[in-house]
Amino acid sequence: MAKNYDKAELIADWKTGRYTQKELGYRHKISRAMAARLVKGIDKENSELVEQQINNEQLLIHKSSVEVESISKVVALETEKYAAFKAKLELFSDIAMNKARDLMDNTQYGADYKAIVEGVDKHSVTMGYNDRFNKNAGINNVNAQQNNTAETLERVIKNLPD
Repeated sequence: MAKNYDKAELIADWKTGRYTQKELGYRHKISRAMAARLVKGIDKENSELVEQQINNEQLLIHKSSVEVESISKVVALETEKYAAFKAKLELFSDIAMNKARDLMDNTQYGADYKAIVEGVDKHSVTMGYNDRFNKNAGINNVNAQQNNTAETLERVIKNLPD
């Protein structure tokens, strides 16, 4: 078997959920056993996304080319808006965490320390770095507080300089 294969591509293929270990081996010209070792413990985390994309593509088959083009333009615009929002959110996150570090270095009181830690904790939950809440839980006060925090962050981010 050839030793020239792209490990990142093989793992990406595995994550789609569309290939067996045997198929991966054949596709990447390695043994099934080698493919099995490379993907051991790796979830097929993109399988749902693949299914959604297939469903979307199948729905587009029934649309005219003008409609498909219009849909594509809207999707591209919304994706661009999301990417810009995400970039501003990450900038805000960096600024907030640097400020928290500065405050930690200069805090003298336990209450201040506690407030900083709670702020960083809320920030980590809002940003998705800390996933301790069940995503399937119904709406409750914790979820409502998170939504308010996210809305506040969005308002702050909109006012950040470009």
